Amino acid sequence: MTETNHATRTVDAVALWPGAAPGSERSSAVEASFVDEGSGELRIRNVVAPTLLPVLPDSPSAGRSAVIVAPGGGFQMLSWEHEGTDVAGWLAERGVAAFVLKYRLEDTGATHEDFEAAVARLAERLGGPGGLRPVDPDRLAPAVAPLAAADGAQAVRLVRARAAEWGVRPDRVGLLGFSAGGFVTTAVALHPDRFRGVCAMPESPLTEPKEWVGELRRCITELGFVGALLNPDPHEGTGHTPPLGDPYWYPVYEVLTELDVPALVHSASCR
Repeated sequence: MTETNHATRTVDAVALWPGAAPGSERSSAVEASFVDEGSGELRIRNVVAPTLLPVLPDSPSAGRSAVIVAPGGGFQMLSWEHEGTDVAGWLAERGVAAFVLKYRLEDTGATHEDFEAAVARLAERLGGPGGLRPVDPDRLAPAVAPLAAADGAQAVRLVRARAAEWGVRPDRVGLLGFSAGGFVTTAVALHPDRFRGVCAMPESPLTEPKEWVGELRRCITELGFVGALLNPDPHEGTGHTPPLGDPYWYPVYEVLTELDVPALVHSASCR
């Protein structure tokens, strides 16, 4: 394969949203950056104001492909260089217009000690007897995953809107994501303009509805989820959960009715 190296230029980062990003208007988090002691690379955390950093081939062209690069970091931070600007530079050297996406993250606290504690809690949640266990991004970072996905969709819209300025074809805009950035990429690809969070209840088969309706209410009123996935038999046929018409379930119906949100009933085995 023949490779052609191009000179590159980095343009000032541009804001993704006009004004405050939707859903983060009241956030008190303060963005911070630090250099990782092990790798010596730049990390960014507490992102509230998402941006897009263009890294472009220096030679003019009106028909380039574009790739939006979403770094990873478990929604706790962004691996800004290794999975961001380095990748964008590699693409730009080969004639592809690249854009590094700084999407919204979890609030990991005011100090670096707070951040280290947040990462330790995340590692504990992900750890298991056999090593890492899979966790859905919505459960890993339920408050911010939908916001990060919205940032990804907005980044695509922004590149297409300014395609002429950046010398790219609006019909050739792709995304490349690492780890949590891969979730952003997938969410945009599958739900480009309609990604919304839905909570799954119950969280544990050992709890009754009256114990978790508070979390159901919080997911809808605080996290902005638009519905619920309700499993009426979390024991999957091995327990004794009452039928859906039993008063046992009334607290759930009352909250759903009060907040006017739908629920999808789904179970592998239920009565």
